[in-house]
Amino acid sequence: RDPMKALKYLQLASQQGQILAHYQLGNMYNDGTGMQQPNCLMAFKFYKAVCEKGAWNKRIGEAYDAYMNGDYTTAFLEYLIVAEEGYEIGQGNVAYMLDQQLGLDEIPREH
Repeated sequence: RDPMKALKYLQLASQQGQILAHYQLGNMYNDGTGMQQPNCLMAFKFYKAVCEKGAWNKRIGEAYDAYMNGDYTTAFLEYLIVAEEGYEIGQGNVAYMLDQQLGLDEIPREH
């Protein structure tokens, strides 16, 4: 109802890490709501923040920790899940681990 007030409160919420606020701000900047014109760069920044804070980010961290602790099977499987969801970081790490033959020892194979 009051786009300027919404913009103000959403900016405060986004500073506190609220993902939904990032998304709504992305929409507002994309549409130009509460401002003179749309701002694609700002919309992109807020949408990017939403993507970076998604559930896959936690899985990447767990995969990385497993890898650094020498638990290559867990790391491989976690990266594989992220890769299957279409995230490039998971795909790249799976490809590397396959190339280095890391994490494949405990994965059952069909003969």
